[in-house]
Amino acid sequence: MDVTALTTLVAVPSALLGLATAYYQFRRARSETRRAPAPQRRRGGLSGVTVDMATAARPGALFGREDEIARLRAWTGGADRQRLVGLLGPAGIGKSRLASEIAEAAAERRAGAYDYVVWRSLKDGPAPATTLAQLLTLLSRGRQAATGQAADDLAQLAALLGRARVLLVLDNVESVLDGTTTAGHYLAGFEGYRQLMDLFLTAARPSTLVLTGREMPEHVHLAATRDGRVKVLRLAGLSEAAAGALVGQYDLHGSPAELRGLCHSLSGNPLKLQLAASAAAETYGGDIAAFLVSYEQAPGDLGALVRAQVERISPLEQHLLDWLTVERTALTVPELTALVPDRHAAREVSGAVTSLYRRSLVERTDAGQFVLQPAVSEYLTDSLVERCVAELLAVEPRVLDTVALFDPDAPDHLQSAQIRYLFQAVLDRYRTAATVEPAVMLHRTHTQLHDRTLRATSCLAGNLINLAAAEGVELGGWTFAGSTVRRADFTRARVAGADFRGARLVGCRLHTPVSSIHAIAFSPDGLLVAFGGSTGDIWISRVSDLAEVGRLRGHVDWIRALAFHPDGRLLASAADDGTIRIWDHRTGREVARCTGHEGKVTGVVFDAGHEQLLSVGDDGFLVAWSTRTWRERARVRAHDCQVWALARSADGDLIATAGEEHSVRLWHAGTLEPHSVLTGHSDWVLSLAFTEPPLRLISGGHDGTVRVWNLETGAVDVEVGHGAWVWAVAARGSRIAAGYGDGTLCSWLSGQDGPAVRRTLLGHTQRVWSLGFSGSDGLLASGGDDETLRLWDASSGECVRSLHGSTSQLCALHARAKEVVTGGADGVLRVWRRHEGGAAPEPEAELVGHTGRVWSLRVVGADRIVSGGEDGTVRLWLYTDDHWQGRVVADLNKQIWSVEALDGGRRIAVVTENGSVSLLDMADGGRVERELAGHSGWVWSVAATPDGSRVATASYDRTVGWWDTASGRLLGRFTGHTSPVTGVCVSEPLGRVLTGAYNGEVRLWDTADLSCRAVFASSHSGPVWNAATSPSGRLAATAGGDEVVVLWDLEAEEPRCRLSGHHGWVLRVAFCDDDTLASGDQYGNVRLWDTGTGHCVSTFHAPRVYERLDLRGVRGLSARQLEALSALGATVG
Repeated sequence: MDVTALTTLVAVPSALLGLATAYYQFRRARSETRRAPAPQRRRGGLSGVTVDMATAARPGALFGREDEIARLRAWTGGADRQRLVGLLGPAGIGKSRLASEIAEAAAERRAGAYDYVVWRSLKDGPAPATTLAQLLTLLSRGRQAATGQAADDLAQLAALLGRARVLLVLDNVESVLDGTTTAGHYLAGFEGYRQLMDLFLTAARPSTLVLTGREMPEHVHLAATRDGRVKVLRLAGLSEAAAGALVGQYDLHGSPAELRGLCHSLSGNPLKLQLAASAAAETYGGDIAAFLVSYEQAPGDLGALVRAQVERISPLEQHLLDWLTVERTALTVPELTALVPDRHAAREVSGAVTSLYRRSLVERTDAGQFVLQPAVSEYLTDSLVERCVAELLAVEPRVLDTVALFDPDAPDHLQSAQIRYLFQAVLDRYRTAATVEPAVMLHRTHTQLHDRTLRATSCLAGNLINLAAAEGVELGGWTFAGSTVRRADFTRARVAGADFRGARLVGCRLHTPVSSIHAIAFSPDGLLVAFGGSTGDIWISRVSDLAEVGRLRGHVDWIRALAFHPDGRLLASAADDGTIRIWDHRTGREVARCTGHEGKVTGVVFDAGHEQLLSVGDDGFLVAWSTRTWRERARVRAHDCQVWALARSADGDLIATAGEEHSVRLWHAGTLEPHSVLTGHSDWVLSLAFTEPPLRLISGGHDGTVRVWNLETGAVDVEVGHGAWVWAVAARGSRIAAGYGDGTLCSWLSGQDGPAVRRTLLGHTQRVWSLGFSGSDGLLASGGDDETLRLWDASSGECVRSLHGSTSQLCALHARAKEVVTGGADGVLRVWRRHEGGAAPEPEAELVGHTGRVWSLRVVGADRIVSGGEDGTVRLWLYTDDHWQGRVVADLNKQIWSVEALDGGRRIAVVTENGSVSLLDMADGGRVERELAGHSGWVWSVAATPDGSRVATASYDRTVGWWDTASGRLLGRFTGHTSPVTGVCVSEPLGRVLTGAYNGEVRLWDTADLSCRAVFASSHSGPVWNAATSPSGRLAATAGGDEVVVLWDLEAEEPRCRLSGHHGWVLRVAFCDDDTLASGDQYGNVRLWDTGTGHCVSTFHAPRVYERLDLRGVRGLSARQLEALSALGATVG
């Protein structure tokens, strides 16, 4: 018989005999009855009900809440069903457990009152967009996902609520309300929850939203007085009988009057009663009278009760409570033991945890983990913050020295909570109590207590660094030499110029020199993950901690695909440089190279059953290579266009290919004979993956859809739409994942009735290029343009580990006589002032506004700059009142690859990622004046005559368009290149156009008759990335992937000289004047050249994230990590 049953047995006599009699009857019944173990939480529903209650409160025993349960059941499932129900009451009154009871009942109800029962905790302050995205993907079963636009997403959810009945519980709503102002007002940034709540009042079908909290939003209270569909239930304390039953669980003794006094003084609050009864039993031998005498000052104060318990615990127990407060999740005894630095004390952890459990300070989960009760957690968090502030004021750190307040390895949402509820709270409270700014305090504390950080167990240095990161303090000039630095987040901290000589780094998170990630592959045993991207390097990392174990170098362009051999020894890589390389990833040695594709190689897979490697690429061919000799075995024309995607079925029988012609083709793997063609996509198909059983093919593309194909019928079983392009799909068993151009990542289970959504995985901020499932543990890896690699538990949607890249890659460059302007991967434009005599330019201004890479910019006149980039915006920057001011003149919602100023900046030519060329009227707010349509492939760049009357467009279709900008008419094409044209510039005085192609070829053209004047086939040994002409039009320059700049004499129609010195792909060139040329490379280095002599006169680069960071003699980092940090500007050795 369980506690609830026992409570029912004593309920009637309790009413008759009073509190004392009920208490003693309960004690007698409990002593005579063996309690059954608590049932395991059920995670699924009956009768088609979808249940998502993974974070719900444990139900536990409910004493004396029969009336409340009956009323709530009527409001959530009976004839009196409400649209919005609020459970209001003080901490510890039992709101969450009561809500859990109601949700569980709704999930089990067979009458079909709800289609979905969902629980979301607001305790850690999730953003409204996060909750909204999760609801969209859950309720749509994967057919819809968040767009990131609040109005659109709310409209989507409203439509879904019109088709399904939903019971949604939002627990701890006070966490998103501002407790410092008038009750019921939202915190800044959380107002979106009001719009979410309003949807339940207007939904076409009867759904119910249940809120629990110590206060309700103001609009909920108002609605309860005006709208008959809104109820707020204020929970009072337990009755005398119920309170007596609750405390009857503890070994207490005393008179009926003393027992009545205990219960009355605690207002019947269940948590207070538990804490008081536990304290009386543990500290006073169960003597109620002695306990009441001790606590007569403020026995009803929950904080006082918790404080009284905490004051009597051992130092080890306090230490464990501090760690549980920081970690904000359930931990096992071994996990807690690992956090105790004293090995002797570590042997006593189990007993200490048991003691905390007996004191009702921690709860035990069904899995044997221990976690803080929410109300206790809030008090302990507040107490921890107060202690930290007091320690900073007194410059006497104790807890700051023994407990790390941040965990770089925690899931993203827990890290956000640690920053908000600990670091930000400490800083905010410090400001109200101190006379100096936090930055001054942090430096003073660091300076005075540097000796303490030298101890091996110290957490002080790491906490100070993380506090400084939260405050935005620059740590340049600070000295951490010899310190133990534990759990510092160097990806948030601004540590450039700091001194860490001889320091010991423990559990810190560091940037790595990784840029966009375009390809991912897990090793067959799931222990390693390989990834590569825009730098051409391939990284091999351990899955357990994402530590680098190898790096493969050799490719000279983007990595497009990776594949491990099934035996795990070899790794194949495909790249835009046209090669496939076979690596022994353990030694880093290239063991073979396969060449034969013309242009990029975009896909590669091993087919061990047929001892072959398969590849596809730009040229439209599907090629089979022998894995014995690495020679070409066979090839077929797969598509009459570029092939973007390649996949192999698990049984090895089928191969799938897809590309720009909108169809998917299937092939017999052993013979490369055609199997079938799948049609239905309306645009390019970019990604493919097989799933089984049953065997299905997943495809995604530019039309924004993910399709699940039935290979027996050739029909689409499921189609999931999205507003952005689908760049990646992956599958493992029946689980599918898709990555989108807007940074969205979705994961779902493929069922007979369509996808049953589990999660929208939130974390990426830019396009998701690549996905991969691990075969061993179901982890999902994702990578994209935000320079992060993330590992996910796909079923829970939790990001379990992440690697943060950082590059100083130069993406855009333009110049004028006295200034050079650069645009970087960090989205910042930097204006550099040139000096006479060859001195390196100095940064004059940083223009911040873009939220992604700046791909192109143009300096217009003396006071304007136009820029465009990944965020899809065209921005105009004006120099007024001695500083630059920027504004968005056009938001095209597509990446912008190239911009060119026409008519002195009155019009702008813009090239976007879908290959279109638009002319914008800047005088009319950036309105699209006309489109230049005519290319059959993507347009990479655009160049104009000085008067803006003509523009040239370099295209992937291997032609250059020549356009009249007044009419938008195509005047003709420059034809002759045999590979994509990637660079173009115009010399109007000479009537010449210079073009460069992906194969390194440079051509000179006559604008009068569009004839080719000269061909320079071997001017570059790598792709030509950019071209520019001098102000006079007599000179031109081309930037190459071969690390060389070629200077051209356009009058003589020949190369003048080759400029060498860069150690990386040269991506951009621009003339300051006829005498000076600027060039920039992939590592952010800019060189200024004297065009007369060909000598480099100065070099400079954008600041790297770890510039002048001194890590000489540092401990705790591997040689590979030190090499990576050196590439980011740190001094190592």
